[in-house]
Parts: sequence; structure tokens; C-alpha cells
Amino acid sequence: MSYLIVKCPHCGDVRAVHSNVKSFQCFTCGRRVKLAPHLILYRTGDRDSLPLLVMKFKEISLKKRG
Repeated sequence: MSYLIVKCPHCGDVRAVHSNVKSFQCFTCGRRVKLAPHLILYRTGDRDSLPLLVMKFKEISLKKRG
């Protein structure tokens, strides 16, 4: 199984989803987002690394904003 690290285009929150989804719901703003290639930040097959990857990309996203 492959996983994606994706970014919500509305609020900028980052989360992990299965690679076979067509859309995902943002945990922060609650919006349903249609998955598009420009929203994918990273792809991995390692499920155990997902929490660390999400935290890393959230930190990067916050640095870009601030």
C-alpha cells in the first residue's frame, strides 16, 4: 500500500491519505478536497514513517507562512 502526504488548499494543513483515494477531508477546516497532483507533497510506502513525515511537512509549511 502506498500513502501520500497532502496539503489542504484552503487552510494549508498537512495530512496523510491512502494513495488510492480520489478526495479527502481536511481535519482542520472540515472541507472535502478533490485530490490533485499539485496537492501531493510526498509519496511513501512506509506506513510507520507517516506521523514523522506529516510533522516535518507541517513544520515546513509553517516556516513558509511565517
